[in-house]
Amino acid sequence: MAPSNANARSYPKRKRAAVSYYDDGSDGNGATEAESEASVESDVEEAPARKVSCLSSLLGSSTAVTNTCQKAKANNGTVMVLNSHIKQKTFNFMELPGELKNKIYDQALKHHKPIILVTKTRQHRHIVQFGKDHDFERGTARPHWGYMVHKVPYRPATPITKPFIVPSLLAVSRQVYAEAQPILYGGNVFILKDPAVLHTFCAKIGPRNCAALKELVLKEYGYSGVSKAMNHAAFTMLASAGAVNLNRLHLDCEVHAGGGKLLARQMMRDGHFWFEAVGAAKGKRDAAIAMLDAGSNVVIDAHKLKYNPIGDKAMAVKVKEGLQEFQTELRLLLEMGS
Repeated sequence: MAPSNANARSYPKRKRAAVSYYDDGSDGNGATEAESEASVESDVEEAPARKVSCLSSLLGSSTAVTNTCQKAKANNGTVMVLNSHIKQKTFNFMELPGELKNKIYDQALKHHKPIILVTKTRQHRHIVQFGKDHDFERGTARPHWGYMVHKVPYRPATPITKPFIVPSLLAVSRQVYAEAQPILYGGNVFILKDPAVLHTFCAKIGPRNCAALKELVLKEYGYSGVSKAMNHAAFTMLASAGAVNLNRLHLDCEVHAGGGKLLARQMMRDGHFWFEAVGAAKGKRDAAIAMLDAGSNVVIDAHKLKYNPIGDKAMAVKVKEGLQEFQTELRLLLEMGS
């Protein structure tokens, strides 16, 4: 047992204020809210040399103070007047006129340039991400591209520029999704690097969003091996996902098929499911021919022209003849399958 100290000093017992959790509209000392606020204002006025910052004044006139302001002194001598409860008026976006909301949707979801999409592998899964302009600007073709000729010279890599769009806006509510979804998917032009990107893109966004697509651009077409097999898979996914409301499917690439007739047969083998799905949806068997835009690099044999170039006028005539031959042969093949 420790010895007692007879000379130890004694201190009086500290008095503690009674704690009450009942809120009677006063600040604990019998003062009402109005009296409490008046006292705070008088304290602030008595010390003009100190700066005063009130949260209610920062929020503007649209804020209503519903409880007592509390005063706290910061380290630098600034008096902070904080509101324990702040009731702020909300802006109802859904009450805006339809024309005004559509303008907001256009600014948030439409991009002034076509959106470039490429596919990558992340965590052993295929994903689609934004691409760069120079993804299609190469001076030489890789082996799996076959005989595709790239006329644009190689350019050094440039920093990636993501489209300034806010697709997360669709997650606000069901009504916003119903109003903005056609603008996001139908108001933009999507440039797809190859059929693998087309397949992954349609699988990711689902049938509802695929039905809203209006314009797709395909920059490469598989020629041999696995890349050629992806042509059929991509067009089949396009059909199963319900992408039958397109205004334009542009083949902005070179397909080594040997002319319009052989190209039509190649396209029929690869995309007959999509051709039939579009025909059933539109009530016209050859409706997909009007959607399919086969450019000059598709309907002519670019590999032969590389070694036997011709003039511009002869090229225009050859492209026109090749396009007519392509459409006629494709229409006959669709009639045969009926």
